[in-house]
Amino acid sequence: MQCNVIAIGTSKGALIPSHILKELGNPNGFEIVLSKKTLTLTPQKTKNPRENWDKQFAQMAKNGDDKLLLDDNLDLDFIK
Repeated sequence: MQCNVIAIGTSKGALIPSHILKELGNPNGFEIVLSKKTLTLTPQKTKNPRENWDKQFAQMAKNGDDKLLLDDNLDLDFIK
């Protein structure tokens, strides 16, 4: 397969067809390795941004760090 190289500002970019990205699991980026004029792209694993939140929130509760920083009724003063 061939892909086009396009200008992006002062850099260049390669267009990867969407069906290939979908097949790779829609990675956020690639590791690039250049060896003897061969370019290898390895997709980076897509991380779940909320991974381990449940464990972190449980630890916060255990430490008592899950208290509100602002009074929950603070906005009521502006309604009157």
